Amino acid sequence: MPICEMCSHEAGCQDATVRLSTANVRGLAPVKPELKLLWGKIPQHLYYLSVSVFATDPEHEHYIAIVHNNGYRLAYPTQERTEASVLYECVDNRVMDIHSHANMTSFFSGIDNHDEQGLALYTVIGELHMLIPTSQIRVGVYGYYAPLEFSEVFDV
Repeated sequence: MPICEMCSHEAGCQDATVRLSTANVRGLAPVKPELKLLWGKIPQHLYYLSVSVFATDPEHEHYIAIVHNNGYRLAYPTQERTEASVLYECVDNRVMDIHSHANMTSFFSGIDNHDEQGLALYTVIGELHMLIPTSQIRVGVYGYYAPLEFSEVFDV
């Protein structure tokens, strides 16, 4: 459960089209879900570094942001962690929020849905006690979401 009360959480660094509902509109070409990262795909080693940081304390939730400032970088802000929540300071220039669910499975909770209301990428990593933790990735467009594959976001 990531909570950030100190910023608007606007990434401003990508374009995304997500499906709100399915409908055929006469005269309108079909629209496909699409994600465009202005600075290209994110280096996958940043994902794996995040997992490594989370694994150092698998009993608590953690938060890391991937930011863009002359290249993609990790930002690990000041945070208060428990087994079921993390309260963190917001960071500038963020592209992706990554938070862990400690030893629980990776899923986007109702609290995540409530908090993740900007235009950004969101990842949750779970089962940190396992050799290979699980993860879910999605793009959020002001409260609407679309799941993403790892290869759509990270350079593989």
